[in-house]
Amino acid sequence: MATPETPLSEKDAAFAQAVAGGASLSDVYRVSRDCSRMATSTINANAKKLAKKPHVNARIDKLRRESRSLVFRL
Repeated sequence: MATPETPLSEKDAAFAQAVAGGASLSDVYRVSRDCSRMATSTINANAKKLAKKPHVNARIDKLRRESRSLVFRL
């Protein structure tokens, strides 16, 4: 089972970066994965599952915190 310390794959890291930047889960999932044969409902469900995985969620949270701290420093 993945923990918050589990290294992210390139796809998962790109997903976390885009989501932390404000993109929608489903839109980012479509770009980062081959969804050509998936129904919209499947894409939405898979995007939510991916974002809830501990290691992906931890990265999203970390990137959001870093982004907020940069804003407050300006």
